[in-house]
Amino acid sequence: MGLGTRLISVFILLLSLLAAVVISLNMLSEAREHVAQIQAVLVDDMDAKKRRTLEMAKENQNYYSRISSGLLLACILVAIFGYFHFRRHFLKPLLQLSEAAKLVSSGQSRDHVSVKTDDEIGELAGSFNAMSDRLVEVTNRLGRLSSIDSLTQVPNRRFFDEVLETEWKRWRRSGDPLSLVLLDIDFFKQFNDTAGHQAGDNCLKQVAAILSSRVRRSGDLLARYGGEEFVLLLPNTDTSGAYHFAEELRSSIEQALIPHPGTETQGIVTISLGVANLAKGQKATAEDLISMADAAMYGSKRAGRNRVTQYQPGN
Repeated sequence: MGLGTRLISVFILLLSLLAAVVISLNMLSEAREHVAQIQAVLVDDMDAKKRRTLEMAKENQNYYSRISSGLLLACILVAIFGYFHFRRHFLKPLLQLSEAAKLVSSGQSRDHVSVKTDDEIGELAGSFNAMSDRLVEVTNRLGRLSSIDSLTQVPNRRFFDEVLETEWKRWRRSGDPLSLVLLDIDFFKQFNDTAGHQAGDNCLKQVAAILSSRVRRSGDLLARYGGEEFVLLLPNTDTSGAYHFAEELRSSIEQALIPHPGTETQGIVTISLGVANLAKGQKATAEDLISMADAAMYGSKRAGRNRVTQYQPGN
């Protein structure tokens, strides 16, 4: 049954209810007027025959009253049925759609609207669910794009900052070790100045691909930190484990033999790495962890580059 047909049915039902109420009231009014007339005639002469007539009139009044009461009761029952029918088939689905629209507009996740009817409201609910699914898909796609560095196709700095904050809070609660490796491509400015920025971009892509291939644990995160710098976050990894993993990364880049045109290099691309760690009970912020890794990385550069340095206070 379509929405229009249902609305017409409800309209006819309401008209019938109104007509029944009017007829009942008219019948009751006529019965009362009839009794009043008879009572007026019999005021002066109340013989047996006339009293019988009065009694019959009263019986008629009671009869009409019962009929009127029955009709009114039937009208009330019809009205109650009509109310619940309208609430179930019209009001409730519209309220569900309204609530779902508010959730979507506020950016909250939600399930499908569970309206399964063969009318226009059901079609509207189906269209709304399809639109909502499409909106979720587009939102997720935009979220992925906004967290990926467009050049190297690894997570970007913004995404790294979010994950670091989450992992730092987890470290503070659990005390499990949290390590960070910060690395920089050696003499990258010379690479760009000599080979050009296009070649420099290709070099960044190659380095990112090699580093990504070495990151195997699901909780570990490699991201582009900025320019020629990359950062690796290693939850549940102690100082020794982080140092050895950083050495593997350094060796992988060196063995890739990516040509470097600079005069101060060995003719191949190399990286300098700094390792820092937060242990249980240590008092440090997420920014402190980055600063320690950065200091260790520049320690590698001062020591001749193409090496890994573990952070030590004062280095």
